[in-house]
Amino acid sequence: MYWEWRVELEMRQARWRRIAVGLAVGILGLVGLLVHQSLRPRSIYYVTATRGVAEAGHVPDAVVEGFVARVVALLGNLTPTTGSAGYEQSRRYLAPRVADLLGAQARDDLKRIEESQLTTSFAIHEARVTAQGDGWRVSMRGARQSWSRGQFLGEDRVRYTVDVARTAPSDLNPWGLHVSGWQLEREGPIGGSRAAGTGSGS
Repeated sequence: MYWEWRVELEMRQARWRRIAVGLAVGILGLVGLLVHQSLRPRSIYYVTATRGVAEAGHVPDAVVEGFVARVVALLGNLTPTTGSAGYEQSRRYLAPRVADLLGAQARDDLKRIEESQLTTSFAIHEARVTAQGDGWRVSMRGARQSWSRGQFLGEDRVRYTVDVARTAPSDLNPWGLHVSGWQLEREGPIGGSRAAGTGSGS
């Protein structure tokens, strides 16, 4: 009886030792994982040719400005050849409501651009980014020149006021931002004749 009891006791002790070793290994593994996670750099996403780097959870003003400059370049620099593509590419950066509104205006603008063989070129002179709730409002002022069939029509001072909000990054829009509001104002001609207008998108 004694030896049977002794064998059973040793077997129980061996089983508890294995359990203790397993728990220790598991705890050490968990501690190691937590340390690794705490030392890992935060993930970032970036867009080439922009003016800043956006970390997860933080988007600096320079990135917001670069994003709006990209959209304004697509819609402010149009030709009969590139106009349709410019409007189409800009849609990936627009909230659905803004895309619908701009799409309706784009049809009229593109028809006018084609009929008049109109070309516009916009240069940014000043940009200001202001935090607004969970997003931003960006004011971009500059000069827009216009030509028709190779003839210079004039130069306007214009201002884009763009509301920007966060959105999920995608292959089409890696910025993680989209335009939630859009307004174009003509502040007056520069020099001689006034440039021909092409609606809210150009």
